[in-house]
Amino acid sequence: MVINTFANERMKILYALSFMRGGMAQVWAANETSAVLANTSTFNTIEGLLELIERTFGDPDKEMTARTQLHALRMTPGMTAEEYTANFEMISGRTGFNDATLEDAYVRGLPQSILLKVYSQTSLLSGMDNWKAVIRNLDHLQRGYTELKQSIRPNRVPFPQTNTPTATQTPDTSVPMDIDQNKHRLETRRSYNCNEKGHISRHFPKPQKQQIRSTESTELDLKNLVAEAVAAAMDAREIGKKAEEPKEGF
Repeated sequence: MVINTFANERMKILYALSFMRGGMAQVWAANETSAVLANTSTFNTIEGLLELIERTFGDPDKEMTARTQLHALRMTPGMTAEEYTANFEMISGRTGFNDATLEDAYVRGLPQSILLKVYSQTSLLSGMDNWKAVIRNLDHLQRGYTELKQSIRPNRVPFPQTNTPTATQTPDTSVPMDIDQNKHRLETRRSYNCNEKGHISRHFPKPQKQQIRSTESTELDLKNLVAEAVAAAMDAREIGKKAEEPKEGF
């Protein structure tokens, strides 16, 4: 390693501090560099520097952090079984969980599609090693099936449709003009003015019939007609009575 080529521990420490850049780490490294140059630092070896860095910037509760990360780990779409298992193993070693708890956390992070295939078997899996092996096989089979289905699918290149919309043709349901039919209607139509057929009143040359437009005059005519009818009936009744009387001398 490059760090082993330095002459003494002091040069190694200064070299390591030079890589701490950005934010609070750079400020902290600058202070420690000044202390090393002034021979006032609390450490004299590279191991002492690494321990101080761990205490200053390290996680105060690594176990709790690892447990939180493990419970949040999921095998997301696009992630292979190998990637999920590798991430799980990297975190699980810092949790302090026993084998049963680790197995439960591993199963909970699997997608539902894989769990349905596992639990559809006649016997359930047990043991972390069995779970990892079966999940890898199922993932490989699923990916192989997807690739095969895509390879046998015909490659169709859609062409842009340039067809212009055509006008919808509707059947002609109109009826030709029937001159004879109109003539028949005219012949059977009756004039309001003279009550004769073959013309209408506005085309008739005779004087127009005087129409009764007043309601009062109409009622008056009706009363006159009724009075005349009653008088005629009374006269007929008197004539009948005289005819029934016996004649003198017989």
